[in-house]
Amino acid sequence: MKSKTSRKIRTLWQKYVNNQKIMADELAFLSDALSVPVYKYIQVSAAVGTEFMMEDTCEYIGLSVLITQFDKVASEILSALDNLQDIQLTSDTIEGFKKRIQSLRGRLQVQLASADGSALLRLHQMIRSYEQVLASKNHG
Repeated sequence: MKSKTSRKIRTLWQKYVNNQKIMADELAFLSDALSVPVYKYIQVSAAVGTEFMMEDTCEYIGLSVLITQFDKVASEILSALDNLQDIQLTSDTIEGFKKRIQSLRGRLQVQLASADGSALLRLHQMIRSYEQVLASKNHG
């Protein structure tokens, strides 16, 4: 997951630097990554002229995006199951499936919790640091 996330971010970085069009799947990735500063990282690292993303941060971002995507799909599935359950009188199968979806979400949350959450803090700090360098160059 780390390498896939890293490649996706690197591709977006290169497109940003070269002022190229972002594809729909890349836009969806950025949309799903709203809880982490991916786009801000791309902007700041492009302005500085170097990529400074760390592997542990890529893992955290990848898991965060995965959970966001899973939540969207799970929400649609659970809503459809609720509608189906309203039509049927009882269904242990549907209820069991709903519990398995919620269990899977819980396991993903545990995996995210075990990822290095401080990596995200370090990324924020590095972004702020580079922003300050850029601001001092612009005003100096």
